[in-house]
Amino acid sequence: MKDHARLRAHSERGSYDRDTLHEILDESLICHVALVQDGQVFNIPMLFARDGNSVLLHASVKGRIYGTLSKGSDVCIAVTLLDGIVVAKSAFHSSMNYRSAVIFGKGEPVEGREEKMSAARVITEKMVKGRWADCRLPKENELKSTGFLRFNINDFSCKKREGDPVEDPEDLGLPYWSGVIPLSLRNDPPQVSKTDRGKMDLPSYVRDWKIN
Repeated sequence: MKDHARLRAHSERGSYDRDTLHEILDESLICHVALVQDGQVFNIPMLFARDGNSVLLHASVKGRIYGTLSKGSDVCIAVTLLDGIVVAKSAFHSSMNYRSAVIFGKGEPVEGREEKMSAARVITEKMVKGRWADCRLPKENELKSTGFLRFNINDFSCKKREGDPVEDPEDLGLPYWSGVIPLSLRNDPPQVSKTDRGKMDLPSYVRDWKIN
């Protein structure tokens, strides 16, 4: 593991375990991709999917992400799952419970029709499992205009905070409430599009979709 992937602050909360990493990536729906283009730093939220020991991204072939990262530029990909607000007796120790992962590497363009179709399938199934078999598949011009990037996961770190606030001993008797406000991402009932209202039944994979 390279030094830049090793945690320094609160290293006791860190993990370099791939199973932990995969769990975080599989539960996350959005990642943030940091890159440098022409001396300017960008940090862009993106849909992503894990495919084995790699991360897949997709973007327009004319866009900044693909134009820069397809050339082998360095990238930092970060995901965060927020589990709760930690309310301590002191402002200093108030925090959040979370699970996060940071991945460092270089992207490789996914080339070839079958390879690009496979990447499109993985990303589509990450959004809604079962959808790939129940939608119009990409046309040739759509595949041509979409760039897929694969990042092999080699250098990474995970970090997690859980549990109660950490209090200074002298603060324990203060008359301020302390504890955790749990947070979770939820999904509401599906909403059919205006063009499909009254025309078809709700697919079971949509009806039964639940956030992890």
